[in-house]
Amino acid sequence: MHAFFDVLYYGDNTPWEAPGDWQEIGQRLIRDVMNKHAGSYVMYLEDSLDWALGGSTSGPMPQIGNHGKFCRFCVGFLDGHAEYKFMDMRGWCGVGWAAINPEWVRRPGQTKPIYYTPPDKNCDPP
Repeated sequence: MHAFFDVLYYGDNTPWEAPGDWQEIGQRLIRDVMNKHAGSYVMYLEDSLDWALGGSTSGPMPQIGNHGKFCRFCVGFLDGHAEYKFMDMRGWCGVGWAAINPEWVRRPGQTKPIYYTPPDKNCDPP
């Protein structure tokens, strides 16, 4: 669900459609990550990772996973595989994983109909 929050969306058909069309945003999220990130997009995650991603107003922060190891979590990816994985929680993405859609990260000079509004919601390390 973290991939849905802080999204500004102008729609596929109407250039200035009001943001908040959750069904269309959800369909677009799955379509976008299936094309390029199915093996790295975290679709299912344990509670401690959910807290690590959104439990702080300052963004992602390191936590201990359900199995007692620091920054190691059980995650399920969109392509169907699962891993017990070390995840550097200083950002929304890392090596082999992404909790947000990397295609929606706003980059200088790019124009997209959908993007994350906070500048720190990206896949770059801090």
